[in-house]
Amino acid sequence: MITNVTTTQEMLQELLAGVLTKTTLEDTSPIRSLDGTFVDCKSRFGGDIKECVNAFIDAISVYKDCARISDTNALLGLPMLLDGNAAIWWQGTKRNNPTWTQAIESLRHAFGRSQPPYQIYRE
Repeated sequence: MITNVTTTQEMLQELLAGVLTKTTLEDTSPIRSLDGTFVDCKSRFGGDIKECVNAFIDAISVYKDCARISDTNALLGLPMLLDGNAAIWWQGTKRNNPTWTQAIESLRHAFGRSQPPYQIYRE
């Protein structure tokens, strides 16, 4: 059975406005909140002398930005990325690093390559 549906101009405009508003809201949805985690991050650091702490810090910093991880979540997730000596070091120093920035600086200071003054001057 086929029935004819009659709509008025106002009804059509309301229908289109509702569809366009819903579509527009979906397309311009706000940027995701900072609630990511390091769960899928593949970078690990063990504190070995052969490992470069700066490369590790660069990798997790980029991952943190791309995954939109808040500083709080990043600080909580940092131990998941540390192995061996670095994990042991973190257990002893985590109370002294209440912020993400302090934790990264502390990690760089603890495991960064120390250079003689003449090499620092040359750079």
